[in-house]
Amino acid sequence: MTEAQVTELPEFDADGGGGLFMCESCVRYFEDDPMLQVGHSGSAVTCLHCFFNGYLEDLYVDFRDFIDAMTDMAGQPIGGVAGYVERCLALHDSEACPWQEMAGGCHLCDAAPGFDPRPQG
Repeated sequence: MTEAQVTELPEFDADGGGGLFMCESCVRYFEDDPMLQVGHSGSAVTCLHCFFNGYLEDLYVDFRDFIDAMTDMAGQPIGGVAGYVERCLALHDSEACPWQEMAGGCHLCDAAPGFDPRPQG
């Protein structure tokens, strides 16, 4: 969710975020669930989407061991890209996904049956 969408929620609390966390990379809001968060760069906490879509094909080869060994903020192994897709695909909305534009691709969209990332029209 964007900041504008979050501030419209009835449970939004400007001091505590209303049970949401803001990803420091994409500045989008997500459910405050440590299983959706990755701390990989000092104190920076990002969403799983930024972490995995930031390591698309070109970088994945070089950072495979690092990516595959990453745990979420709950200390649970994510299981690499395959684990990320298994964990998040059911809730992913490919039609509203910002990652095709922001990162040039999305592991979840790529795994969604029948999804065509080319613009319609």
